[in-house]
Amino acid sequence: MTVDGHRTSMSLEPVMWDALRDAARREGMTANALVSQLAERSPRTLTSDVRAFIAGCYRAAATEAGHSAAGHGLELPLTVDRFMTDPGPSPTLPAERLASVR
Repeated sequence: MTVDGHRTSMSLEPVMWDALRDAARREGMTANALVSQLAERSPRTLTSDVRAFIAGCYRAAATEAGHSAAGHGLELPLTVDRFMTDPGPSPTLPAERLASVR
């Protein structure tokens, strides 16, 4: 990772790296540029700031419709179990379960 022209290291989980790259792409910049902007604005720990930024992005994007589509709040196995074992794309419900949510 290059921050303000200086090489630095940051330990993030693979899912967090993916989320950082996704956020940077949505903002029309590289992950390095996004992290450089975060570094300019905060004197705290860079890795912590990156995680907080990513969480903020996803919280801002979360909607009730999205939670329903993902099956949050239903009597299904906990969604968190899926994210901890397979941090791939967002979960989707089978068509028959999705129809019952609507």
